[in-house]
Parts: sequence; structure tokens; C-alpha cells
Amino acid sequence: MVGQNCYLICCSSKLKCNLQIMQLKGKVMKRKISVVASLAVLLLVASFLFSACWMYFLTYETDDGRYTYQYSLIRNDAFCENIWVRDDDLNYVIPDEIKGVPVTGLGRDIDTDVKVEAFNVITSTSSDRPSGTQYGWWTEDTYPKTDDYTTVIDDECQTLVINLHLGANISKIFPVDYWYRGYYIREGHLKYTYVILVKIEFHCTVSEKNTTFYAENGKLYYKDSGDLFDGFLYEQI
Repeated sequence: MVGQNCYLICCSSKLKCNLQIMQLKGKVMKRKISVVASLAVLLLVASFLFSACWMYFLTYETDDGRYTYQYSLIRNDAFCENIWVRDDDLNYVIPDEIKGVPVTGLGRDIDTDVKVEAFNVITSTSSDRPSGTQYGWWTEDTYPKTDDYTTVIDDECQTLVINLHLGANISKIFPVDYWYRGYYIREGHLKYTYVILVKIEFHCTVSEKNTTFYAENGKLYYKDSGDLFDGFLYEQI
């Protein structure tokens, strides 16, 4: 009888020990799961913040107001978004780098709600337009063409030849937003006359260290294929 009691006491003690061990293991497992979950959340937050920083660009406008750049220290990348024609000096140089960051492009290439993919030359129109007309900005491909339209170069049309030098790191260029600036007159239903007041032409030179582009007679070409970059209206020589 005494032996049976001792046996029952031993079994009961073992069960209690096993239960305590299982409870302890359960607590340890919960802690591990909690730690893993916390790490996963931290990784997600860090990934989001890194992605946001990766896409975030800062704006830099030069002191003379002739250039606007976008640059990212994290991406180690910069591009010239705009050049501004503010005076008679039409010589523009895109440097190898700004703020210690290589300048690799001309034109905007960030994904935004309104996607802007152009290299902007921003100028004013000195000639007065007739009343009842509207200003317009065009390239050969972006005329709001209809079946019945004509293009006229105004007698006082101003031709701006931009002397553009590209630095060593330029590897991508978006087409210029517009080549012509002027006004248009609606002559009738779907009939328009486009009057050009300003023509923007380019004469280009390129750093010898540039591995993507080279220039010949003021025009840009791709080094790998020899094809002409057709996003500019080049100087009519």
C-alpha cells in the first residue's frame, strides 16, 4: 500500500514537471514568434523607408538661375531637368557632377502621378501675338494636327541656338519639350494656322570621356550604333 502511494506521488510529480516544462516551452515559443513578428514589421518599415528615400530627389537650382537639377544622394544620381534662357548667353554646360553626385541625364525620369518625360528649355516670347490667338509650344511630332492646318514662320521669328556641352556621365536624354513657340489661329472648323515666333535649335559638343554619346557637326549620336539622337532640333548649318 505504501509502495502504491509512493508510485502515485512520483507519477503526479512527473506530470507536474512535464506540465511546467510544456508551459515553459510554450512561453519561449510565444516569445520567439513575437520577436520574429517584430523583426518582420521592422524589415517592412525599413524596406518602405529605403524605397521612399531611393525615389526621393532634391531640387537644386544654380545661383545664376540658368539650370534646375534633381539629385539623390542615396541613388547617387542626378539629372538636369530644365535650362532657362534668361539673357543673351546661350552657352550651357552640363557638368560631370553636382553636389558630389554624377549628372547622368537630361530630362525628368521619375515616376509621378503626372509623368513628365522631357528636357525643358524655358524661354519667353518677345514678339506680341494678335488678339484672339492662343500661345502654343510644339515639336514636329506634337502639333495638334488636323486635316486642314498650315504652318507659318513669322517675319520676326527669333532663332535661339543653344550651345550645349554634355559632361562625361550623361547616358540618357529625353527629347526637348518643344522646338517652336508661337501662337495659333482658328480659321474654321478643324482649320488652324500655326505661327512660329521662336525656334530653338541646338549645337552640341560632348566630353571625350562620355561613353554613350559623341557629337559631330553640332549633332548628337549614339556611340554604340552611330544613330542620330533625334530629340533636338539642330542648328541649320
